[in-house]
Amino acid sequence: MFGFVPLPGRVMAAVLGSVGLYLLATEMAKRRFYRHPVSRSMKAAVSSR
Repeated sequence: MFGFVPLPGRVMAAVLGSVGLYLLATEMAKRRFYRHPVSRSMKAAVSSR
């Protein structure tokens, strides 16, 4: 009806690679955003040891 054809292998690999990189980047951003901040007083206590 619509005349769809399968995507070539290289295009499919590029799409899957882009999705994989997107997932990796979002997970890294979430970890950085949600990590617990270390207060200045805590840093001073640790560095004075």
